[in-house]
Amino acid sequence: MSDEGSGPEDDSDKAKDAWKTDMARKAGLAADADLDSMSFLEVMKCPWRSEELGDIYHELYELWRSSLTAQQKKRFHSIRIRDTERESPRTPKDTPYDFGINMEWFDVNKDAPGLRDLLTDWRAYGDPEGFGSKKLREADGEHGNTGNEGSPSAGPSNV
Repeated sequence: MSDEGSGPEDDSDKAKDAWKTDMARKAGLAADADLDSMSFLEVMKCPWRSEELGDIYHELYELWRSSLTAQQKKRFHSIRIRDTERESPRTPKDTPYDFGINMEWFDVNKDAPGLRDLLTDWRAYGDPEGFGSKKLREADGEHGNTGNEGSPSAGPSNV
């Protein structure tokens, strides 16, 4: 659901040590903490993903995490670090619904070499009921409509 890194982009020992120290600092750990015994996961931003979809993924993670027993939680040793400004270079192979797309990113990248073929059917599926342009507006009980609906019978593959 999210892109996570367990180390720096540069694989050198010096970069690994600096990355681990930075993650520990962001986690609020003491400067003299024993970092050798700790494991971190850096939650990276996905520039293609809308804030709405990102919020859904984070909420799903929190729901999953809260459903675990204390014993089950012991199996997960990594400390997750968010808000690091590091971006994932990955773009999904499966097309997201329109509400899941960061439209500013899409407009800049839709014709970019290396992404053009991958993005050909992006914005073709509209939004499912209750999301994005079809989200129920609480004030008036009506659905929104931005004109980006696409084909109502279509849906993305494996989202």
